[in-house]
Amino acid sequence: MIFFLGACSSEENYIYYSYNKTTITRVDKGNSIFFYYGKYKKEEPLPQSCVKETFSDFDGGMDAFLIFKSNGNVEIVPTGGLFKTINEKDNLILKEFKSNIEFINWEKGINGDYLNVCKLSNVLKLEIRINRENDSKVKVVYP
Repeated sequence: MIFFLGACSSEENYIYYSYNKTTITRVDKGNSIFFYYGKYKKEEPLPQSCVKETFSDFDGGMDAFLIFKSNGNVEIVPTGGLFKTINEKDNLILKEFKSNIEFINWEKGINGDYLNVCKLSNVLKLEIRINRENDSKVKVVYP
């Protein structure tokens, strides 16, 4: 009899999103994704303040927009997944639109010209393709 044991990967992948001298560090760890304001290397301690997203293995995922504001603040607009702020700071903000219509109009307005916006996904190939197609100017460094 042969048994196959599966284990969740504890490997952390760091992704960096930068625009206009502001950087967001994304840390993917299993079914959780963390977003930190600033640039942090793997060997550095991470701050207590972050936005955390969790999803299930079976049918879950992460989908959002990252918006770099001219004042240095960054907004995360969730469109899929369970997002929450941990030890909130003023410079990394979860933004919810007041209505679906407001979000749809905003998304239509940036279609093809993301500029300071970056699409986020747990499927990195999809994230890269969508940002390329929409001419995002956010610089992304993948592992």
